[in-house]
Amino acid sequence: MDNKYIKTKIFGKSYKLKKEKYSDNKMILLSEILNDKMIDTAKKLNTINPVDVSILTSLNLLEENIRLKNIYHQERKILEKTLLS
Repeated sequence: MDNKYIKTKIFGKSYKLKKEKYSDNKMILLSEILNDKMIDTAKKLNTINPVDVSILTSLNLLEENIRLKNIYHQERKILEKTLLS
């Protein structure tokens, strides 16, 4: 296989992903995390419909991302305030 791509399986489907930014190990890790999140979502929904699972997993990940960004910005403000005092 072309070394610019990596094969992986997410939620039972095989994908050939282009490696532009990350190493093989990083791509595998990202794929495994996504697969685990999708399986968790499917269990909670009690469905295996890949469209439903994909959309709800995406929303859950986006919510987590926003929450972590908010925490980061709050902590940064505290640090800046402490450093400027």
